[in-house]
Amino acid sequence: MKNKRGMELAISTVVTIILCLLVLVFGIVFIKNSMCKAIDGIGKLDDFNSQQISLIFEEQLGNVAVKEKLNEIPKKVSYGVGFAIKNENKRTNTDFSYDISVADLGDCDITEREAESYILTGKSAKIPINFGDTFSEILHFKIPKEAPYCSLKYKIEVENEGESYGIATFDVLIKPTGLAVMC
Repeated sequence: MKNKRGMELAISTVVTIILCLLVLVFGIVFIKNSMCKAIDGIGKLDDFNSQQISLIFEEQLGNVAVKEKLNEIPKKVSYGVGFAIKNENKRTNTDFSYDISVADLGDCDITEREAESYILTGKSAKIPINFGDTFSEILHFKIPKEAPYCSLKYKIEVENEGESYGIATFDVLIKPTGLAVMC
């Protein structure tokens, strides 16, 4: 009788181990396939972005273009504002720089320093852009919960060899998060 129970327990253990191994193998295969699809998706996204950047320059005049002129950013949410610089300067020096600053505080009761603190990354940079090439970047914004609901205007100033190359502006409308609207 004890031998029979021991045998049943051993068989149950072996079956459990086999099932766990199958789940592990299927999990690894699923993750591998997901990663491969994600890598393929990134390549397709790069192609899509290149096409979109070309369309932005067709829609906007100048050498500096912003993806969205009006950006509605909820409080406490990370948000990206895309812009691009196209080098149409035939000179050999390809040293460009850009700087993001507040153009107008609008109806916001805050200081320029506070408004500029909403930009987490991408405020300024020095970059090389070869003739005919385009550089694109994303400005990462995060509006703190204590910020007022209002609208601001930012400007992107681009210089080439210390001379003004182009300017683009965009608006940021600070709005409540989705859950705050429902409450």
